[in-house]
Amino acid sequence: QPASLRAHLTAQLSLLHLSDRDKQLVNLLIDSLSDDGYLPQSLEEIGEMLPPELDVNHDDLSIALQHLQHLEPIGVGARNLAECLSLQLAAMPDDTPQRDAALEIVRNHLDALAARDFARLKRTLKCDDACLRLVQKLITSLNPRPGSNFSAEETRFVVSDVIVRKIKGVWVAALNPDAMPRLR
Repeated sequence: QPASLRAHLTAQLSLLHLSDRDKQLVNLLIDSLSDDGYLPQSLEEIGEMLPPELDVNHDDLSIALQHLQHLEPIGVGARNLAECLSLQLAAMPDDTPQRDAALEIVRNHLDALAARDFARLKRTLKCDDACLRLVQKLITSLNPRPGSNFSAEETRFVVSDVIVRKIKGVWVAALNPDAMPRLR
């Protein structure tokens, strides 16, 4: 059985030298992640769920989120697509070709890229077609769903037992021959 995203992140967290309180806060955020690795709730919502006697403020949760976002897979703990992609780009080496231009697009102009408004993007980046193609290739090489590799869901196809058809205005039900065992 492949490890779940939660187990994978918890194992990495155990290797970090953090206080017990910080580890508990990061674990809380790990438990709040969606299957894709995103944090669907805001830090304020998560903080409101905690009892007041724990004395957890927004800064504590922000620090825990930063610890979470430095774990593998890169991009986990993001609150939206732009943040997920920018975390992955920021983790690349500084000398990666067109990294800074890709960061600019992901952080500020992702809607223009999705709309394929290449003229606007070229004006914004002050670049030519070749440069924009490299930027686009870099962005499309990123993983928009960093937690999906840990999803243990299998696609299950349902084969119906009965097929209903309308023949000459009359509904006719028949057993599906593909669902029945074949006897000889």
